[in-house]
Amino acid sequence: MEEKESIIAYIAFDDALSSENGKYKVGETYKIRGAFNILSNNFRAWEFPMDAIACSFGLHIAEVEMGGEIEKSNLMSDVFSSEMTIKRELTLNEAIGISIEWLKTHDNKKYEKKVNFDEMASCTASNEGKANIVSNGAYSKVSSNGDYSSIGLYGFASRMSSSGMVNRIVSNESFSQISSSGESPTIFSNGECTKIATSGSGGKIYATGIEAKLSTSGSGVKIHSEGSCSRLSTSGDYNTIYSYGENANIASSGYSTSVDSSGKEAIVSCTGADSMVKAKKGSWVTLAEWQTIVGHKKLICVKTEYVDGERIKEDTWYKLENGEFVESNENCKKCLK
Repeated sequence: MEEKESIIAYIAFDDALSSENGKYKVGETYKIRGAFNILSNNFRAWEFPMDAIACSFGLHIAEVEMGGEIEKSNLMSDVFSSEMTIKRELTLNEAIGISIEWLKTHDNKKYEKKVNFDEMASCTASNEGKANIVSNGAYSKVSSNGDYSSIGLYGFASRMSSSGMVNRIVSNESFSQISSSGESPTIFSNGECTKIATSGSGGKIYATGIEAKLSTSGSGVKIHSEGSCSRLSTSGDYNTIYSYGENANIASSGYSTSVDSSGKEAIVSCTGADSMVKAKKGSWVTLAEWQTIVGHKKLICVKTEYVDGERIKEDTWYKLENGEFVESNENCKKCLK
């Protein structure tokens, strides 16, 4: 197979720079062993950063250079290659910016629609699916009921409603409102005072703006919030929350939820059964203990503690057991992937 010109693409990984293909180091070049095969022996990355997040388990993004033998997918922005160089790790804001430019400039015949509209406009994408919608105007309203759509909101105080499955939504302005009821959405937002609500399961939400309000009722959702004074609320089971901003207020009521709060002076309430929390010094944490009686969960204790750094340690996983905060020996990193 003839070698093609290298392609810049993106992969998602966890905080140990480990992706579905293995563990990597920035600046290193990796080559497959044996013959290149698009189905079974390759490196895989995506030209659209949101595709990388949607199709991988990681919450961090790296820019890579795909080289050697290269093939592209006809389904998404997948790139398969025999060589891959890890260029650099991206901040969430950089990933959002690149995603926005990709949506603005990418002319892809895979999409059945490509819509651009400006000030004070409204747009509805049909349920045919795979629409590429670009909204540039302030106070715009966008509605999409198709599956596998990519939607970019670049106007101030835009409103977005999506009911399709596996949609990608990027918002780059403040005071935007995003509502998604479909399964497995991927949402990027870096505007201030953004409001995001989802009800589908399996989605991923990334927000960097201050005073963002995120609410989800689906299960298996991953939330990554970097802005200060954010308000995060989940009611589904098996959810994962990363919060890095100061003065965050986090509330979770679903079973088996993991909350990793790295911002100062956070308030974390995690009252679902089999849930775990870790937080910074100066934060308040509430946990609940449940007991299974005749096949049903029964609440037996709720307790709040102050993370003083000594009796209750910072950056340490806790669960509630026998009415007391107990350090968790479980593999919490596995819960956060």
